[in-house]
Amino acid sequence: MKTDMKWAAFFAAVCALCAAALLLRGGTDGGRAVIKIDGEVYSVVELNAAEPHEFDIKTERGYNRLRVEKGRISVVEADCPDKLCVKRGSVKAGDLPLVCLPHRLTVEVGKSGVDAVAGGM
Repeated sequence: MKTDMKWAAFFAAVCALCAAALLLRGGTDGGRAVIKIDGEVYSVVELNAAEPHEFDIKTERGYNRLRVEKGRISVVEADCPDKLCVKRGSVKAGDLPLVCLPHRLTVEVGKSGVDAVAGGM
């Protein structure tokens, strides 16, 4: 019985260390956003910026202003008629992509590294 308790304690300690490592790793990697227009990659933006910043995407169909924050991205302004992309709010890794249909813009967010590549990023 003592051997079983030692193994259980050892297993619990290993699980706790792994969980702590994953939490720490997740806090330093904000992920990346892949911005596509007409299904073609327009830009890849790292989401680990220390300070929030905004940038514009202008095409013949209109413009979208995107805001990058720690681990998140959002469309904060657009000249499309329904502005559903603005109303959507910010997205992070694991969320459904941001879409602006009139401008044929999509923003997919995933973690950086192997997971992002394997996930189709």
